[in-house]
Amino acid sequence: MRIPRPLLLVCAISLLGCGQAPEDIAADVPNTKDGELFEDTVVWLNAKGELEQVTHLVTRAEREAQEAARLASQQAIQEGHTGFQIPGPVIDDCSNPNSLWLYDTEGNTGRRLCLHRDPANSIVGIDLSRVVYLRFSGITLYWNGFVRSLWAGVDGGNLAQCDLVRNLCYTSPAPFVGFTAWQKITSIASDTRLNSAWLSIYAPISPGVE
Repeated sequence: MRIPRPLLLVCAISLLGCGQAPEDIAADVPNTKDGELFEDTVVWLNAKGELEQVTHLVTRAEREAQEAARLASQQAIQEGHTGFQIPGPVIDDCSNPNSLWLYDTEGNTGRRLCLHRDPANSIVGIDLSRVVYLRFSGITLYWNGFVRSLWAGVDGGNLAQCDLVRNLCYTSPAPFVGFTAWQKITSIASDTRLNSAWLSIYAPISPGVE
């Protein structure tokens, strides 16, 4: 089923604004299996509508602190403190509790990709097939196909297959993963066709997480 035309028009503008991923992502990624260090990648659209990303390492303690901040933000909203619902416009790392966290490992762990919505836009889409996952030996891998779990922030949304030439996205029969605000999805089947991530203020808000 195709997404309604008015929605597609808004979505297409966001996707077409994405530029090429930067060329300076390190090829050698440290082993995170020991739990000491985790790789975080932050992606956003700059003032020109171009896609930018930066990758850095965090400790287990730093990631746990970020997760605690997310749970505190969720609890604040449930208690009626609506000011916490507005994503901060300053994007510097994955510590923003309102962002969408995508993981390359089941169970919400491993490398993490953090996506934010500019408060000025009610909906935004990111082309995961342009976000660098890893470069090595002259080969570049992108995040589409590597998302195995997620933890939503203040925005609900979806992972979808989109035809980026015709600017059309589909909910079926193509692979599609919808999520509500604050929802945890601990297992997502690997599929390179899930090439787009969407965030929207219009998505329903869930009172809890799964």
